[in-house]
Amino acid sequence: MGSTKYIFSMGELTRKDNSLCFRKDGKNVYIPIENTKELYCMNEVSMNSKLLDFFSQNHVIVHFFNYYGGYSGTFYPRDQYMSGKLLIRQVESFHSNRLDIAKAVVKGIGSNIYEVLYHYYKHDKKEVKNTTDWIKKEFYTVWN
Repeated sequence: MGSTKYIFSMGELTRKDNSLCFRKDGKNVYIPIENTKELYCMNEVSMNSKLLDFFSQNHVIVHFFNYYGGYSGTFYPRDQYMSGKLLIRQVESFHSNRLDIAKAVVKGIGSNIYEVLYHYYKHDKKEVKNTTDWIKKEFYTVWN
């Protein structure tokens, strides 16, 4: 099986023979395509549609993130993910586990709110203390 590769720098990604060539500041770094399963582009990376076709032929999934680390999107090879099997599994999951999924989302939101408020509490915003105490006492006991 393949491995996961990460690109953290800005540059240009091209196909060179049967491998990937990442060009940055006039220097080339070669990435063999045979043992690449996923590619994470963690910065602005230039490429063309021929390269996306090459990724598709080699079943490589490419995840894109912007300059600030925000998720932009994912390129999935067409033959693996256009069959409808993924959509069917998602629908089955929705019907059989939607309450568990919704609870997990709400629990994650509550944990995130607690962490944000606790950050402010640590930085002398003591008025959030009542809310953080409520989250620890009431919210976590309901969702755990």
